[in-house]
Amino acid sequence: MDTFNRLNIYKTIFFNIQSATEYGDISDFEKADPEKYLTWKQMAEKRYADDINQGKSLQTLYTEKACFLPEFSKIIAITYATPTNGENDDIKRNMRLLKDETEPDLIIAFMNALNKEFSEAHNSSPALNLTMCGHNIIGHDIPLLVKRIIKYREPLLTSGNPHIIPPIIKNYLKAKPWESNVFDTVNAWKFNGTDYISLQLISDYMGLKYTNRLLSKEEINKFYWSGIEDDKGSTLENIRNQSANYVNLTIQLVNELRKL
Repeated sequence: MDTFNRLNIYKTIFFNIQSATEYGDISDFEKADPEKYLTWKQMAEKRYADDINQGKSLQTLYTEKACFLPEFSKIIAITYATPTNGENDDIKRNMRLLKDETEPDLIIAFMNALNKEFSEAHNSSPALNLTMCGHNIIGHDIPLLVKRIIKYREPLLTSGNPHIIPPIIKNYLKAKPWESNVFDTVNAWKFNGTDYISLQLISDYMGLKYTNRLLSKEEINKFYWSGIEDDKGSTLENIRNQSANYVNLTIQLVNELRKL
């Protein structure tokens, strides 16, 4: 995607996926899946040895670290948007917060959306090459989605979808780097530099508008497990709003970059 092409924003699906650990407590993890727990324990003791030496417990490390790993986490919220040109050249966001509560249903709903957008773009005249965009989607969202699709491949096969992995995702996975249909604002903001910068910091620096400050993945994980049993509706709604905030700020950032 050409960062500075003003029209590309209208050929883009912006999305964000929020995740949490599969279990809220490490003892629940050990009881439910002892073999996988042992794998986590052995990996954590090696990977986070310095943290353990400084007194961090396996519970704390599970809460703070496992939410970054698709093999130990689950999808809890997905938001996507397809911008169009509104009045006075303003961006109309067309945002969807998926309301499905189970992980397989969330994935199916998002797959349906991706398949629909891809089909409409592919069959349009002239055909459009859609771009997927988000903040850290190469490092987190896309690998998470694909790995969770693999986990639920059987129910997905019976859901009526013609593809297990949506074509727009599959095209990215097999594309050469210079043919990629993914625009990750993490990489765009580096401007050929190397530092990872959070979307919150970029938003503060750029003066982008948001209703609530963005939570980190570990903060989302803690928030989810602290409230999901006592107040499920409010907890999920707040996390969906966080996901929507990520999408909204990513659209604002790309909109600013295309004006350069």
